[in-house]
Amino acid sequence: MEKQIIEKMKYVFKQHFVDFKDFNNPGQLFYETEENYKREASKDLRNLFAPYVEKNKVIGDNDEAKKLIKDAMGFTNFLNWRDQQYIEKTLFSQSDYWLQFANLVVVCLKSLHTAEWPQDFNRLLLWLNEIHCKANISKLLSTYFLFLWSPEKHIAIKPDIFDRFLTKLEKKKLGRGKNLTISEYQRVLAIFDEIKQQISDWNPKDFVHLHTFYFVVRDCDISKIKLSDSPIVNNNVVLNRNDIPLNLILAGPPGTGKTHKILSQAILFKEQQVTLSKSDYMSSLVENLTWFEVCALALIVSEQLLKVKDLKESDIVQSKVSYLGREKNINAILWATLQSHTVEECEYVKYKNRSQILVFEKNEESCWSLVKNAQEIIPDLYDIATVIKNYQPEVTTIQRYEFVTFHQSYSYEDFVEGIKPVISSEFSEQKDIGYDIVDGIFKKIVKRAIADPYNSYSLFIDEINRGNIANIFGELITVIEANKRMTYCVKQKTWINGVRVKLPYSQRLFGVPDNLHIIGTMNTADRSIALLDTALRRRFSFYEFFPKPEILNQKISTDDGEIDLAKMLTYMNNRIEFLLDRDHTIGHAYFVDVKTFEQLEQVFRNKVLPLLQEYFYNDWQKIQMILADLVEEKASDGENKSHEQAIIEHEIYKPKDIFGYKTGVYESCRIYHIAEELSVASFQKIYNNE
Repeated sequence: MEKQIIEKMKYVFKQHFVDFKDFNNPGQLFYETEENYKREASKDLRNLFAPYVEKNKVIGDNDEAKKLIKDAMGFTNFLNWRDQQYIEKTLFSQSDYWLQFANLVVVCLKSLHTAEWPQDFNRLLLWLNEIHCKANISKLLSTYFLFLWSPEKHIAIKPDIFDRFLTKLEKKKLGRGKNLTISEYQRVLAIFDEIKQQISDWNPKDFVHLHTFYFVVRDCDISKIKLSDSPIVNNNVVLNRNDIPLNLILAGPPGTGKTHKILSQAILFKEQQVTLSKSDYMSSLVENLTWFEVCALALIVSEQLLKVKDLKESDIVQSKVSYLGREKNINAILWATLQSHTVEECEYVKYKNRSQILVFEKNEESCWSLVKNAQEIIPDLYDIATVIKNYQPEVTTIQRYEFVTFHQSYSYEDFVEGIKPVISSEFSEQKDIGYDIVDGIFKKIVKRAIADPYNSYSLFIDEINRGNIANIFGELITVIEANKRMTYCVKQKTWINGVRVKLPYSQRLFGVPDNLHIIGTMNTADRSIALLDTALRRRFSFYEFFPKPEILNQKISTDDGEIDLAKMLTYMNNRIEFLLDRDHTIGHAYFVDVKTFEQLEQVFRNKVLPLLQEYFYNDWQKIQMILADLVEEKASDGENKSHEQAIIEHEIYKPKDIFGYKTGVYESCRIYHIAEELSVASFQKIYNNE
């Protein structure tokens, strides 16, 4: 294995994780997106399988085996939803296949560090072949459990990705459609042992670090990387996000971690270190400059007389053209701009509608320049010109995503494009105000993605179902679909295929590239809005987020006793689901940071109880049922009495108590209020009210 290849891969890896030093000091980006969750997955799998591997517990039946394997597969995203659906619906459809597979896995884990292991692992591989498991699934399914159980010695194989990595190493591929054998897996382990030695200066601890290494570098074009070069814009690395659908919605009740998840996904598209070239700097600069400022800046930088055709070819004007994505009418725009800002005494310009800022001159040969005192009139542009002339490439950071929150008044014009008022007189008869077509947030991120085909981009939409989806997306309902996206042809260096639609304002054809992800969140408990319509729903993959009480492993200890948060939330959600549905349950996120009784009380008063009031439209009796605030004994009004430790207390009032006489119309009523003081028993009785 050539040392040069590994060094180039290391260079790519550090371009991806900008704050990475070595595996002892990996930086926040690597830790949050890779190491932490893989370590947690390994820990969870060991806890799950330990009774069977270390204490010889017997897997009871097929249902127990199915739950065991499905729980384990859910610890990571190594197996995507299509793979898991294939395993459950097709591969293990026979009555006892889950049990057979689970037992073979347990045997392999038991003998992992013994001489019998190769034989046991080979038996697992042969069984997968016998049930006609797809080769790519077989490779990952057989190595997945080994990797999580013993990451210091084993690696998980994602076949297509892994073969691309082997190609970069100039090693023989495992081969598409070929079943894994024990000898091939041992060859893989030997390769990773060698890589571990090659990157020993980074102090890799185990194959968790190497697993991330091969995932990140497998698509880089190392032939174009020169290690002696100073850092350059990293257009060589293709940041594929194969495990994230192009269109994804995270749906669930409040407090289930949807927004947290969306922010954690954002880091995958964030903060990649690059060197900003002079042309890139000018591109970012002209984005917010008017045509007058662009023309003046180009003349300042050139320091010479220019004809319109020469002005058009200047780097600054071309940067503006590139940003706008059009070349039509540029000559007309330049002529109009120059003439409207030409000094009155210029005998070669007979333009009537002059602007307030007059700095251009034109000679008899149709060459343009700036007046002598232009620097006094437009000093800011001279300052910018100085920066451009003296510009030195510098290292900066970029983020390849945008974040937006939908709301009821959010419109197509905000999202795609619309006609907006512009205070300018450059090309209009009106001196005070004009109108221009302004790009929305989606069109802007699409432009960025098209201009950078070797990197992945994302638009994150929080509360996606709070907006009028049909109005916001408009004709884009068609082009966002995965099979209608444009794809980039490296050979032709252009975007091909896909569906393009004509935008109503700009009348330009518009398509969406396949390197742009659209990821949204949807609150299923929000009754004030309709759920997504069918047309949009079928274009998105849905990942459901529901409460996970089991992760609340902390208990609140006080002098008066202990409160089991997980059990409390479970009982509350079971009752909510009985009275309403599971879309209106309470998320675990409300309680994740609760450490003390005082914090628990504040969460209930400020978050949980208001949420329950919204769910039940102030039907306090049902809220009392959720909190176990009622007992079987009947009160004077024939309804259940309240618990002595009730969180929601009530008093019974008769009409005579209120009005001083019997009305003959109204019966007794209950007046509800939140208890002034809550006790440990108030919360314990939620799950212990027998």
